[in-house]
Amino acid sequence: MESETNNLKLQLKVLRHQLLKIQQEKADLEVMLENASEHSDNQLLEVKQEKADLEVMLENVSEHADLILAEVYEDKQDLELILETSTVHAETVESDLYRRAIIAKQQITEQFQLIAESSPVGLSIGCIATSKFLYANAKTCEILGISFEEILSRKTTDFYVNRADREQIIAALLNQQTFEGEIACVRAQGEHFWAMVSLCPFIFKDEPAILMAMQDVTAQKQAEEALKLAEERYRSIFENALEGIFQTTSTGDYIRVNPSMARIYGYKSPVEMIRQVPSIWAKRFVDPQIQITYEKTLRIKGQLKEFEYQCYCQDGRTIWIEENSRVVKDSLGQVLYYEGIVQEITERKQAEDALKQQIKKLQIEIDQTKRRREVKKIAQTDYFQHLMAEADNLRFSEEDC
Repeated sequence: MESETNNLKLQLKVLRHQLLKIQQEKADLEVMLENASEHSDNQLLEVKQEKADLEVMLENVSEHADLILAEVYEDKQDLELILETSTVHAETVESDLYRRAIIAKQQITEQFQLIAESSPVGLSIGCIATSKFLYANAKTCEILGISFEEILSRKTTDFYVNRADREQIIAALLNQQTFEGEIACVRAQGEHFWAMVSLCPFIFKDEPAILMAMQDVTAQKQAEEALKLAEERYRSIFENALEGIFQTTSTGDYIRVNPSMARIYGYKSPVEMIRQVPSIWAKRFVDPQIQITYEKTLRIKGQLKEFEYQCYCQDGRTIWIEENSRVVKDSLGQVLYYEGIVQEITERKQAEDALKQQIKKLQIEIDQTKRRREVKKIAQTDYFQHLMAEADNLRFSEEDC
């Protein structure tokens, strides 16, 4: 519509220019007419005719220009009406969009608060410039041991224990980076605890802010430290125990053996033993029948108690072993691994054998002494004395004959 108006204005300008040109030509003709009064009547008539033609043309151009001006004026009124209508519509649309934006913002705020308040993780918002809390959910207040009203007057940095942590976090946020990690914190009452935090910068109410998620991991940290201590103790016992200790996979392949076990079987190191004896089923039993009993008992009963057997060492020596081992299973009864303790009892077995020999020898001596005592006791009886007297009489009778 605006381009059509411009075209009409341009045409009107051209017509006005033509009108001025015609008026100028008319003036020139009148001058010529006055100057040509001396010419012939025919020339005068021609000039008058041309003047009349020009006047008619001028009248036509004027009428056409008036018509164009009327159309332009009408178009102008139409344009003004359209412009007024468009402005009102635009204002209505703008008002509706603004209203929708306000409603959407309220809905987002309500949804965030609903999610934040029901979250098991502490969520809070802090101002980067002042470090003050702008928002904190119930879990954050619970973790820090402070009320919602009180926390809004505190700074986020008030709850950090180490200055280095504060500086590291601030440096990351100023560089628009996210910070994640475990930091030492302090509750409002002064109690220290460990927290897993995740902080990221964002814009809150047109100002740079921090969105922080916090979780109290003190119990987990203590459990990890206790587990670490237990592992260190186990490792110390495992490495320094006089008994051999081993652990295998569910198929019986050795996972680890301690130095004492390698030494018992005549190997220089646990690595060497595992390389040459890959599993508990690969032990070199002296008696094959004992090996069958070993495997059957462990697989069926799931444990061995004071199980004694002879086996060959790495250097070919024969030693006696006493083993206590068991199968460790999961809740579904599937084998997880085997573990056990072995100790060499060669000297004890030798002592037992020597003791048995001594007992046997003593038993023989006891039996001989007992027989002598019984013979002596029999010899002292009247019946035995009577038999001896009869024997003497028979001997004397034989001599007399």
